[in-house]
Amino acid sequence: MTRAIAKAIAALAVAAAVLLGATDSCTSQEPPKPSELAAKIGELTKAKKWDEAIALVKSKAAQESPGDEVRNVMYGLATTLFFNDKLDESLELHKQVIERFPESRLTPFAWCGLARIYGYRRDNDRVIAALEQAISYVPKPNEPSIHSSNVTHTFAYEVLATHYVRTQQWEKGLKTLLGWQPSSGCGTCDAEMVTSRDSSILLCLVRLGRFHEASDRAWRELARGSQGGRELGPFLLIRLYDESGQLGDLGRMNAELVAMASKQFPLDEKNSQNYVRLQSVVNASASLSRAIGLARSNDWEQHIDAIAAVQGPKTLDDYIAHWILTREHKQSVPSMVRAAQRHESKNAQLIELLGSIDSQAARDSLVRLAADGNVYMQQYVCGVIRHRMSDPKPLIEQIVARVPGDRSGATNWNVGPAPFRFQFFAPSTRPDRGSLPTSLPADLFAENKQ
Repeated sequence: MTRAIAKAIAALAVAAAVLLGATDSCTSQEPPKPSELAAKIGELTKAKKWDEAIALVKSKAAQESPGDEVRNVMYGLATTLFFNDKLDESLELHKQVIERFPESRLTPFAWCGLARIYGYRRDNDRVIAALEQAISYVPKPNEPSIHSSNVTHTFAYEVLATHYVRTQQWEKGLKTLLGWQPSSGCGTCDAEMVTSRDSSILLCLVRLGRFHEASDRAWRELARGSQGGRELGPFLLIRLYDESGQLGDLGRMNAELVAMASKQFPLDEKNSQNYVRLQSVVNASASLSRAIGLARSNDWEQHIDAIAAVQGPKTLDDYIAHWILTREHKQSVPSMVRAAQRHESKNAQLIELLGSIDSQAARDSLVRLAADGNVYMQQYVCGVIRHRMSDPKPLIEQIVARVPGDRSGATNWNVGPAPFRFQFFAPSTRPDRGSLPTSLPADLFAENKQ
């Protein structure tokens, strides 16, 4: 939470400047002259006379009908105070902007300002409450708002959506995700956020039991063709259709996907893009077909090899392997332990997977791997236990009790939270048998037309 807020600080200041009417250097020869109040506040802040600046702007705001200028200067001073580590003073002025100008276009920005201060203080409950207020603001007609300032809009929605998904508030998460239109000014960043948003939407739909909607969205991802980073949609199709006893239907529909794409994008000399689009769908379909075969296999070594083969971005085969090994953990855990002991290159992936399995056998296996392996194995296992498992202390104590004395302090590693994709492998409500669609969406390629 704090990292996301820290990343957005500069962006929020830029967004507010635009909203307040700052000029673009590309379109204006001279910046506008500051008002008398703004100039005076500027002098005081430059001289670090914070109390005088605050007193002046408060006195102006206390007048019967303070105008937009007073509101703008008050918000600007609140932001300046934040950048100068005057958090208490900044917090108070942000609150006054909200209280004194409750229907102002700056109201959502002030709520976001409160959120970033609460974030620095690690008060996550207040962060969430403030951001919920920010995105709930309804602007007047033709009035700029948080939603017309892309970086602020993205900041508020991204933090809220991440919080709701992590805390399994699926209804709130879905509503927030569907309202989020990522836009940061960076094309690559936007694409990554869109992919993350779409994956989170799929997860929320599945956890809410809205399997038909999830299936429809996943098919549309396949229709867009092979795209790196969008493996969760096809994986989800395989998991849902397997759990509903309809893998045969999925295989048939996959073949129909290619036939439909061939009609949608016929090969001709006038449209060279058709070949690119068709080939992309064919590649995605081939990947899905191979993964369906992998989903039918209970050869643990085959799944372990699929995980170990991944050197860069995750593949659809990798997702299937993680899911099968997690689902069949009573049988697969011994094979994972043996593989981790035999092949050092497989240690990290398999240790992470064992750390995500909620069973006594998996926990005992992690203790065994740490105690019997070298010090680096011990540290990595302890890192996974500390940062990804509930009640880690007893397991760490078991490891320390079993290793030589000179290794008793090697009980941590820089391991972050469990990857988002692990939530897709966890047990969840299954669709009823035979309940999923048996035909492709009729307008599957509508969005792909030029």
